[in-house]
Amino acid sequence: MKAIIQSVNFNVKESLKNFVDTKVSKLSKYTSNIIDTHIYLKLDNNHSKENKIVELKVHLPKDTIVVVKESSSFESALNSAIDVVKKSLRRKKRSPKIQIAS
Repeated sequence: MKAIIQSVNFNVKESLKNFVDTKVSKLSKYTSNIIDTHIYLKLDNNHSKENKIVELKVHLPKDTIVVVKESSSFESALNSAIDVVKKSLRRKKRSPKIQIAS
């Protein structure tokens, strides 16, 4: 699985990149079908404390999971986004595949 990290309006520290890589690589436990993952780290210019935004896109065959979370730190926003993706991957794994014969 390939993880692509992009930052908007700031430069990412190496420690944050390592944190993101570690968290995203753990998604492969839930499915082996992940093609790649795009992580966008954004700083919102409003003056509230919760101005860090993480957008997580997980590309699967015939599907894409997109989660956007906002928090006071990138780490907590990423943790929240990862939890939503894990739940979605578990749900996709459990749901039976229905095929319509032509």
